[in-house]
Amino acid sequence: ALPAHGHPFADLRSRTEDAVNRLARVRDGAMGLAMVPVHRVVAGFPALVRDVATTTGKDVDLVTTGADVELDVRVLDGVAEALRHLVTNAVDHGCEPSSARLAAGKPARATVTVAARQAGSTVVLEVADDGAGIDDDALRAAAVRRGLLPADATLSGAALHQLIFEPGFSTREDVTETSGRGVGLDVVRTAVDALGGAVEVVSELG
Repeated sequence: ALPAHGHPFADLRSRTEDAVNRLARVRDGAMGLAMVPVHRVVAGFPALVRDVATTTGKDVDLVTTGADVELDVRVLDGVAEALRHLVTNAVDHGCEPSSARLAAGKPARATVTVAARQAGSTVVLEVADDGAGIDDDALRAAAVRRGLLPADATLSGAALHQLIFEPGFSTREDVTETSGRGVGLDVVRTAVDALGGAVEVVSELG
């Protein structure tokens, strides 16, 4: 039997809707608290670039854009070390010494750029340098030495460039403070894969 007036579940439904709305507000608030600016990681890069440039005898300027772009704190912290590795790699492997840059008609001071931008539901983090670019011949030779390619390999371009993410891969034969120690760009690929992201390499020789 139902009462003549009203619905026996009307009040319960109202209280349930209120509870759901409160939970939604708490969730949105928590998500907001979990978002942090890229600056949280990028702030340490000027000192990193100075240190690596000094160690390697380079003259390098750092430019950052989009440091106010926000990412989930777990994502940013998850990719922080990979970004530091990319910046170190850009200075050490990408940027040439001033003498080589001047000989190539470039400014003596190299530039490393770290940029963040929103792209729909994703955030793109880009580390770029105006250095020498990837030398396909040197990269292919290093891959052959390490048994990743046969001696007669002709692989080039984007497919060849993916080899820089192989564990421990380096084009350096000598060990320095910043390279040749078996810690390669595979840490970048591993970190990005773990976060459900993707890595793209774009390079122009010179």
